[in-house]
Amino acid sequence: MRTLLTLIAVFFAACVHSSVQEGTVNDSQKVNELEELGITLSVENDNVEVTVSSPVEDFLWLVFSTDREIMNAYVGNSPNFPTDDIPDIGSVETSIPGGSKLTCYAWAKLERHSGQCLVDMSKVKDFPQYVHFTYSNLSQSDLELVHKIIGSTRPRINNGVTR
Repeated sequence: MRTLLTLIAVFFAACVHSSVQEGTVNDSQKVNELEELGITLSVENDNVEVTVSSPVEDFLWLVFSTDREIMNAYVGNSPNFPTDDIPDIGSVETSIPGGSKLTCYAWAKLERHSGQCLVDMSKVKDFPQYVHFTYSNLSQSDLELVHKIIGSTRPRINNGVTR
């Protein structure tokens, strides 16, 4: 079972790494909200809604929804990653464009996919240094969508220039 979970994690990292593309969300309101966070990411599906909230001053919370919530993300400098509730599996780490590092834990049960990923931008930004994505119980098509979103995450530095 551990081998299967590790293979899923390796496959996830390969999919995210290969789907990395430059871009920002496709709706101008979403673009402005996310650029203010100091990140850009691509949502290539018009049915995805991104909600941004700020429960406290030092971090932001993003919720990605279609007809239901498919993923959420913590944006800030003190992520709780990985959380204590993940299975005992290894992580997969890769570099993504922009000087960031991506670390993921992914697992599946009965063809439903769950995972956590951390985009570490601490070497290129003061705030936010991290984006911690969490998703649970996704179909294969929803999983492919969140892979693309996670893999497109880039830091914005120096007057809005994307690395």
